[in-house]
Amino acid sequence: EVTISCMEKNQDGDDVDCKDIQSPESSCSDGDIDTLSFTYIGAACDKSANTQDDVCEDFGNGELDDAIITCFVDGIEVLSDKEVSVGNMLEVPAVGSLSETLSCEILGTTNNRRQMVKIDTSGDADLYLKDIYGSLQVESCDDKNCLVEVEYTYTIENIGNLAMDITLLERTSFVQVELNGEWRSGIQTDD
Repeated sequence: EVTISCMEKNQDGDDVDCKDIQSPESSCSDGDIDTLSFTYIGAACDKSANTQDDVCEDFGNGELDDAIITCFVDGIEVLSDKEVSVGNMLEVPAVGSLSETLSCEILGTTNNRRQMVKIDTSGDADLYLKDIYGSLQVESCDDKNCLVEVEYTYTIENIGNLAMDITLLERTSFVQVELNGEWRSGIQTDD
């Protein structure tokens, strides 16, 4: 028999049950942004879901499972050749703060240009957690974060009559993202 519990450490270091985790304030447009993180979702520009008049341009068929991403702020490279697959996180640090516009170029694994995304990071335009800009979904801005680190505890009890040896414990996660009513998914396995 296997039981699984899920806990998060709060700001005071106390354990909080995962079902009691609070949603963060979702607006990122309340001042200078120093760091943004995204989940790579591999979507075409027509799957964008945000309130900005964003610039997103596809080159080729748009959707891409694996990619190489490079991002610029005011012409200065702030993220270089980050290799990602659908579901991977990427963090875009700033030089100072993320001034006016963050531009990210998304290449295929053979360095063919697949997508260009520009996001207004000035603080003057709406920018929210979970906004989608082509292949990129906003997960955090500075200390506002949609992703929370949790700790799973597995308790395994032999309820049978025979002795058993556990030689491998493996957890498989199914990651699923909804984009404008369409679902994209992937599987991740941890030892």
